[in-house]
Amino acid sequence: MRRANPQLHQSPRKPRGFSLLEILVAFVLLALAMTALMQIFSTSLNGTGVADHYAKATMLAQSKLASTGVEEALREGTTNGTFDELYTWKVSVKAYEDPLSPPNPANQQFVFVKLYEVEASVSFPADDQRTRNVTLTKLLLGPRDPV
Repeated sequence: MRRANPQLHQSPRKPRGFSLLEILVAFVLLALAMTALMQIFSTSLNGTGVADHYAKATMLAQSKLASTGVEEALREGTTNGTFDELYTWKVSVKAYEDPLSPPNPANQQFVFVKLYEVEASVSFPADDQRTRNVTLTKLLLGPRDPV
């Protein structure tokens, strides 16, 4: 009988573990991946904060539009103020001029109301040191100026 070659039946070398270089490369790759993930997470948190400020500024601007002409008589002009140390507001009221129809003073003498354009603007500073602004506009009927 013939004997088989002993080298063919030897088991391959068993791995003894990772080398120090392989471990260092793995840690470097892990650190780079974690840095990228943290930047993405930070950016999304900043975006969420700005979106929250925009939502609150929009609500405050809607509040100012709703109170215009209700708490005081509707008059042309500009008023401004602050809600708190972060949000400032400005409301401007002006006569609305329809750009598609030419003015006809003969028809105006029997009209007792006037159309006003009311613009409410709320601004706030963002985390990136820029001033952000929300502006809402609506049209309101008000009394016509006495002739």
